[in-house]
Amino acid sequence: MNNKIKKVVIAGGGTSGWITANYLSQLVEQVEIVLVESEEIGIIGVGEGTFPTIRRTMQAFGVDEQDLVNHCEATFKQAIKFVNWMQPHSEKEDNFYYHLFDVPRKAPNLDLSIEWLKSHDGGKFAPSVSAQARNCDLRLSPRYPTDRQYESEHNYAYHLDAKKMAVFLAKKAQEKGIQRIEGKIVSVSQNAQGDISALHLESGQKIEGDLFVDCTGFKALLIGETLNVPFESKADNLFVDHALTIQIPYENEQQDIESATLTTAQTAGWIWDIGLQSRRGVGYVYSSKHISHEAAKKELCTYLGKDTSAELDCRLVKMNVGYRSEFWHKNCVSIGLAQGFLEPLESTAIVMIEAAAHYLLEKFPHGQKSMAVSAQRFNDSFKQRWDSIVDFVKLHYVLSDREEPFWVDNREEQGIPTSLQEKLAVWKYHPPSEYDFSINDVFAADSYSYILYGMGYETETPINRLSARPEKDIESFKSFLYGLSKDLPSHRSYINSVKQYGIQKL
Repeated sequence: MNNKIKKVVIAGGGTSGWITANYLSQLVEQVEIVLVESEEIGIIGVGEGTFPTIRRTMQAFGVDEQDLVNHCEATFKQAIKFVNWMQPHSEKEDNFYYHLFDVPRKAPNLDLSIEWLKSHDGGKFAPSVSAQARNCDLRLSPRYPTDRQYESEHNYAYHLDAKKMAVFLAKKAQEKGIQRIEGKIVSVSQNAQGDISALHLESGQKIEGDLFVDCTGFKALLIGETLNVPFESKADNLFVDHALTIQIPYENEQQDIESATLTTAQTAGWIWDIGLQSRRGVGYVYSSKHISHEAAKKELCTYLGKDTSAELDCRLVKMNVGYRSEFWHKNCVSIGLAQGFLEPLESTAIVMIEAAAHYLLEKFPHGQKSMAVSAQRFNDSFKQRWDSIVDFVKLHYVLSDREEPFWVDNREEQGIPTSLQEKLAVWKYHPPSEYDFSINDVFAADSYSYILYGMGYETETPINRLSARPEKDIESFKSFLYGLSKDLPSHRSYINSVKQYGIQKL
């Protein structure tokens, strides 16, 4: 007998819990769904940077984009800007590059990426293939005031307050029929087969279910502590293991807002700098094997322009970098930090939550008999996703020519995944293409191109990829692209406009 899944219990709220709840709310007419969270434990805020996929997710939840901006202190993110990741080769040279969200633009028989490889005139890659680099340089919005919700000529994501977003999404999910139960989980019951059967709360309440989703964060109460699924460390590949975080108010309420996440390399890691509406979120991610906590705080102090590190009220976060050997075990699916965590360099935390929750909805098991098949497919898919992120994040360190021990150690062959070594060998002779990637890769050819060529990687251009378009056609196409950014408002003025007048809905 194939017992149907009648009740889903989500353990934990926060970003992962409430994104999962909103996706699964589409099942509420067939399945009872409850979410258990404790105000005492509080909301786990995961990241302030997102992928462009977040727009599709918010649309799927029926979220008004203006409400998102107003309730989550959201701003618009068009790129990640990498500063000082290479040794300065000229005092006059701007030492930065972009990972843009716009793909390098193409026209019939014209690929600006290939044209850039052909000319190799010393110009930066990103501004040669997209107008979006200019948007970020000038702190422009990706949108015009006349653009409709979620639409723009430029691809974008958001910077937002993750804790406020969790509260915002909690309200949305409960409006759709998701039941929230307040309480602290003190123990977990299992049946004779080892499946989870119930959660026991401090109040004495017992929450039974058929399928359980672990959104308990780093604690991994269900998948780790109860089911004992091992954690696989990736510390041999990604060396950073701590972060010092702080929130910095703007000097005035009309201060310019960056249109990209800033990531500035330091002696033993890097500093993120994210602009929200009323403040910046700043953090130094570093390797404690290469710098002491006190010295890291001094570097953060210098970055912020403070006279002494005693002025900084920082929070120290220990990061255990890696993921579970299984993400779905028996009748428990882990999502979010319970599933895994890799350093925040490319803002992958929330996109992995989105992917896992959406996958669970699309491949929701019909009953107990199909549970093992669903789990295996889920595990295979997300193992590939996590490994693809390791490769992409490691790439930034491998290509750096900085000379401090942290950066030198990152270039040692034993710390570079074999899969990344193989990709780099191919890309000496052929630029990244769709044939190098699978559907489960989080980052594809365009993203790799921005990092490779932003950091000076040399690729021979294959003869069969050379176009024969005249120079005037190339310049005409570039003029068209840059026209897409003409007269865009500043980021700050656009946010002001949204708050005052809203966003076009029709």
